[in-house]
Amino acid sequence: MYALVTNQHGYDDKANHKLHNQNDTNEQEKKIQNLELKLQKYEQEIVHLQEELDLKTNKLIKKEKDEDGHNQLISYQNDKLLMQQAQILNQDDKIDRLLLKIATLEEQNKMAQMKSNYIIVILLCIITACITIIIQHEYYNSK
Repeated sequence: MYALVTNQHGYDDKANHKLHNQNDTNEQEKKIQNLELKLQKYEQEIVHLQEELDLKTNKLIKKEKDEDGHNQLISYQNDKLLMQQAQILNQDDKIDRLLLKIATLEEQNKMAQMKSNYIIVILLCIITACITIIIQHEYYNSK
């Protein structure tokens, strides 16, 4: 009778709860990994844009040799640099948003772990109460 009551009130629920919390934790970790992959992708994209801009700028420098062309090239380079700065700022904003999402997910993960710990403690209290009742019942029935 002792094992039957304990199983009904504790072990099955505890195992299901731990499995549920593990699934929540795994989902949070997958989300964090996906965000980190996106962050890496954006960083690679910034490097690629920089290289592409450098190549195009170098080609334009070679094409424009006369004075008027040189002035136009400088103006064009300045415009391109301003565009590049805007793109970098945009990428930086995206990175900041991703870092904020990662921090939020980490905090949610901690909260989920705390909740699962509270539930485990409550379940242990219930199990202890059930065991105490069973022991008392057996003790008074044996008299």
